[in-house]
Amino acid sequence: MISGKLAELALTAERFSCGLRRHHCEVDGHRWHYLEGGSDKAETLVLLHGFGADKDNWNRFAGALRRDYHILVPDLPGFGENACLPGQDYSMRAQAERLHAFLQRRGVSRCHLAGSSMGGHLSAIYAYLYPEAVMSVGLYNNGGIKAPRPCKMELALAEGENLLLVTSEKDFERLIALVCEKKPFIPGLVRRHMARAAMARRNCIAGIFTQYQREIYGGLESVLDKLSQPVWVVWGTQDRVLDVSSCEVMRPLLPSAEFDIMDDTGHLPMLERPKLCAQRYRDFLRRRAQG
Repeated sequence: MISGKLAELALTAERFSCGLRRHHCEVDGHRWHYLEGGSDKAETLVLLHGFGADKDNWNRFAGALRRDYHILVPDLPGFGENACLPGQDYSMRAQAERLHAFLQRRGVSRCHLAGSSMGGHLSAIYAYLYPEAVMSVGLYNNGGIKAPRPCKMELALAEGENLLLVTSEKDFERLIALVCEKKPFIPGLVRRHMARAAMARRNCIAGIFTQYQREIYGGLESVLDKLSQPVWVVWGTQDRVLDVSSCEVMRPLLPSAEFDIMDDTGHLPMLERPKLCAQRYRDFLRRRAQG
């Protein structure tokens, strides 16, 4: 219990150093936990985490952009501090509808929307469903694409093994090695806290993945060519969860999009290289604003 409280203090300190504060609100009977920072007078940037992750994946990236944008980073329903409820619909469309209700509750009528992995998948679905609410879309190693080359994660799933599920601290360390080519610094106390949290939520997360597995490797292709917003695509060449060859499928569908393929980077560019990713993303948004 003491170690858990110390880990929470460490996370709070990191959030503070990145200019973020933890909040929560009630939306349709569900409590949303989220981080907020930046300038209230600036355009809003909403950042969405990936499967099994949470809002703190974006702390260092968001910290580098806090002077330019009003930033919201929610835990998605079923993940992080938000309740994981058996029997719920956690499809991308259902999550997009919940996200829309959350943003309306927060008074956000228009935003720049960026997401990692499943969060990128969700960002594209949201931009398609609510085009008037999204000014630009940032896709970081997004799900929803059937890549020409299968990755380690996809091959393991075909054998009945889900590498994203955690049953021990050793599993968690294996997971970090799977998703990160360049491992970010995470204090040992915080890593153990994160491992225990992942272990505690394993069964519910597994249930959500059973639903998401129907969408993770295909289906987004029919949506991408209908997006009207400027799109920024980032991918790590060493991604072992969603193969970089996904970009070969996406380029013809997004002829006006900008692609940033990052060498020596894995599945989480914004966590592995937060300052560089933030700088390039800022430059993209400025170019599109001027154009």
